[in-house]
Amino acid sequence: MSVSEQMLESALRKLIFATMTALGIGYILVNIATTILLGYFLSEFTISSVQIVIEMCGMILFLLASIAMVTLGILFIIGGLQYYRGDKPKGVIFLGTQLASFYLLCLGTGSALLLPQINVYVALLIIGPIFIMIGTAFHVLRPFHFQLISSILGIVGGALLAFVILDLQIFVSVFGEWNVPFSGPFMSMTILEAAALILGSVAVSVHSILGKYRKSPVKYVFFPIATLVYGTGVFIGSLIHSLGLLDLIWKAPWLPPLYGVPAWVINTTIFWAAGLIFLSAAGIMLVISSYMGFHFATSVSKEE
Repeated sequence: MSVSEQMLESALRKLIFATMTALGIGYILVNIATTILLGYFLSEFTISSVQIVIEMCGMILFLLASIAMVTLGILFIIGGLQYYRGDKPKGVIFLGTQLASFYLLCLGTGSALLLPQINVYVALLIIGPIFIMIGTAFHVLRPFHFQLISSILGIVGGALLAFVILDLQIFVSVFGEWNVPFSGPFMSMTILEAAALILGSVAVSVHSILGKYRKSPVKYVFFPIATLVYGTGVFIGSLIHSLGLLDLIWKAPWLPPLYGVPAWVINTTIFWAAGLIFLSAAGIMLVISSYMGFHFATSVSKEE
């Protein structure tokens, strides 16, 4: 590796560390707020029928999903730090992928319990994460045919989830009365998040297949494309979502759903909006990182 390439890689490591830290903090802030609000919703239930118990179980699964995302945010920070130090965060990536799949599985199962009937989108939201979990398990095995199976399962799972994200408003089953423009499950604009899921699945597959080729520029190209799309979606989706929440807060003194609620619920909603604005800023950093990644891939191509 040339001196210029080493300097570029060092700068990229620092930027990725800062970006992953910001993204992780954003996930933590947003999901701490949703965890508190979901706990408030649960406290409002009165057990009077089996249907109420089923709805409470669905709400608990959404609560578990929020806790899983807080943990995922912590893993983002740890993984960014390991990458900055020059270590390969394989263990963190494995745990993060499984945790993200568990998060989606909780959302899918919770939606199935909260909605009047299970539709195809909810079913796919349950099946897709299972495919990705199995694919991740195969990915840690060395033989090439296991890597190939992992790639196929990852792409299929990513495509199923992308289809779901495009057509299912997941959080409406819990926050339906709030009437705000919710982003996708990973806080990004839905159409861009769906595209990023597919691109990310392809990126992992290409990286697995070409892993032994250190100088292959193709190996480095797909990740920046996926992060560019996702970063743009996080910036737009989180910003729109936060503005929707701020509109509800402004109307709280005279209009539902925040009219008449305890003051701490309104404060938690303000905290939620602030976390989304922070996450939107992290999206900008992700876009900048992706352009640095393109530059690094170009540098590798020239050195080849």
